[in-house]
Amino acid sequence: MRFNRSRDDIISDILEVASGGGIATKMGIMYKTFLSHAQMKNYLTYLTQHDLIEYDVGAQIYKTTEKGLRFLDTYGQMDDMIKDGPLPSQTTTTTSLSYPQEEEEEEEEEVQQQEQVS
Repeated sequence: MRFNRSRDDIISDILEVASGGGIATKMGIMYKTFLSHAQMKNYLTYLTQHDLIEYDVGAQIYKTTEKGLRFLDTYGQMDDMIKDGPLPSQTTTTTSLSYPQEEEEEEEEEVQQQEQVS
């Protein structure tokens, strides 16, 4: 579990706990995600309002909705991309800056070389 988490990290943690079943009571979520009671209430309200999590009254547990599962999948993919860094085909190349006069001289040299070849 990481600390100094972003809001999205905390949301992801809550949704993961609620997708596992069983321990997704308010207290279970609070302890598993290392949140205070006030923070947990705010996040659960937010997630419920945005249909990412739902409360099962009969079982008295929270469950991650289909929309919440899609969020987890997308968030996991983005997190993996960030951790992995750029793909080999996406490495940046550096170009040297040249002055206009140098560019003209280079173009003249290229023209002369092409004339010599023909």
